[in-house]
Amino acid sequence: MFAINGSMSSDKATIARAFNEYFTNLGPILVGKSRNPLSYLTGDFRDSFVLYETTESEIINTVNRFKSKTSAGHDDIPVDIIKFSILHTYLAKIINVFFTTGFVPNMLKIAKVCPIYKNGDKTNIHNYRPISVLPSFSKIYEKLVCNRLS
Repeated sequence: MFAINGSMSSDKATIARAFNEYFTNLGPILVGKSRNPLSYLTGDFRDSFVLYETTESEIINTVNRFKSKTSAGHDDIPVDIIKFSILHTYLAKIINVFFTTGFVPNMLKIAKVCPIYKNGDKTNIHNYRPISVLPSFSKIYEKLVCNRLS
C-alpha cells in the first residue's frame, strides 16, 4: 500500500505510474541544485577524444572484474553468463563498430528501475530512491568507454 494523491492504493499499475512520475521528475530537481558540468572544463578539447578499438582479452578482463551476480537488466542476461561464454570475440567486434561509428543501440540505453527504500514512512513514495539495473552488454560497453576516458 502506498499513499498516492492523498489516498492509499495497492493497485500495481497506479503504484508503478506514481514511482515513474516521481523518479522522472527527480532528475531535473537534482540538476537545479548542481553546478553546470561545463564549468569544470577549461581550454579547447575539440576532437581530443578517441575510442581506441577493444580486444577480446580486454573484454575478458573487463567482464571478469565484474562481481558475479545473477541480477539482470531488461534483457534478462546476467553477467555470469557472459563470463562463461564464447561471446568475447563477437562482442569485441560489435563494440569496435560502436566505437568507430559512435552508434549506441537503443536497447543498451534501457534500464530496469527498481525503487529502494531509504527511510521514513514506507508508504510514502518520496522515501524511495531509484536503482537502475543495466543490461550486461551495456555495463561492458560503458566500462570500456570509462577506461578510455580515464
